[in-house]
Amino acid sequence: MIKFKKVCSISIIVILTLNIAGCGVKLKAGIVKHNKKDAESSVQVVDYKDELDYVQSKIYTLEASLLTSEMSNEEILKVFESFLAEIEIESSNLYFATEEDGKMFLYPEASLPEGYDGRTRDWYIQAKENNLYVSKLYQDAMKSDNIVTYAKALYKDDRLLGVIGIDIVIK
Repeated sequence: MIKFKKVCSISIIVILTLNIAGCGVKLKAGIVKHNKKDAESSVQVVDYKDELDYVQSKIYTLEASLLTSEMSNEEILKVFESFLAEIEIESSNLYFATEEDGKMFLYPEASLPEGYDGRTRDWYIQAKENNLYVSKLYQDAMKSDNIVTYAKALYKDDRLLGVIGIDIVIK
């Protein structure tokens, strides 16, 4: 009986070791989508950590371009257009809300609801408080795309100019 327990214990340890060694578990930002097909269901993990890392590596280029621009409407939109043409990621919006008066610059240009003030939005408040904000994955109301908002406070000489944000499309 003792020999049987010993063999079972060793077998269980070997099986667990092989299972753990074979698992390449990595924690990444993402969501799990459940798809039902007839009686079977499949699980698909949507990973967006790479997109966030990429945007973070490029956001400093955008900051530098904005800080060296004249900060006029036309100049900011040119900087946005150039930035989106250079990056290798799909986005739905790129925007900048000013701290002084809440003015919004949006690319591509679109109408915002009357009275819209970016300074009251979570992305602005969180970026202002923490210098950076990354939202949870959500669905864009207009296009039904899966979106993650990445926002960063923009400072010049220790003075907050506003917050820049980009909505990243996650496939």
